[in-house]
Amino acid sequence: MKIKCSIIVKTIFIFLMIICIAGCIKKEKRDVTLTYAFWGDPEELKLVKDTVAKFENLNKDIGIKLLHTEHGHYNEKLQTLMVGGTAPDIMYLMDFDLYSYANKNTLLNLQPLVDRDKARDLDMSDFFKVLIDTYTYKGNIYALPRSWNPFVLYYNKDLFDKSGVSYPDGTWTWITFLNAAKKLTKDTDQDGFLDEFGFHVPGEWPLFVWQNKGKIFNKTRPDVL
Repeated sequence: MKIKCSIIVKTIFIFLMIICIAGCIKKEKRDVTLTYAFWGDPEELKLVKDTVAKFENLNKDIGIKLLHTEHGHYNEKLQTLMVGGTAPDIMYLMDFDLYSYANKNTLLNLQPLVDRDKARDLDMSDFFKVLIDTYTYKGNIYALPRSWNPFVLYYNKDLFDKSGVSYPDGTWTWITFLNAAKKLTKDTDQDGFLDEFGFHVPGEWPLFVWQNKGKIFNKTRPDVL
């Protein structure tokens, strides 16, 4: 009985040693760790994690530390990190935020790296030219596009019905849109403050400026709106 117990104990010990060794092998030591700041919903978070895992698998000496922030607080978080001297190595940026950062020498000029890698296997024709132009400042590329997506209009049917406004369809023009938004904007309790708004833009308001040939940045001071 003692012999059997001894064999069992030795077996368990060896098994635990194998687990410890396997765990040590799995946690590979990385020569460099980069911080990657981004926003996104749970689905995007999963996508980023999967992409980073594939990158780390191909680049055994580089580790990626993820810094996920809600979109609504992302810029404040990013600017706080920069002021504190702990800016991330890689980050998401909206296209219209790029110029103010680039103008203050906050971002790395990627043009020399792009030129170098063109001679290897980087094919810039893989990107839409309009996107590359968007991330080009004073003749240099400061970022590469992560995604490009169309905009869609969500609307509240109950509010449309209550205001007697027809639902959006293919006949709508910007004038139709404007008139509908005005009818949907209301001070419901008559206290002098609006309670319902006909339209809300989460963060892409510069598109409406550009579409109407407006300018966001001052010509002589690109960092000033």
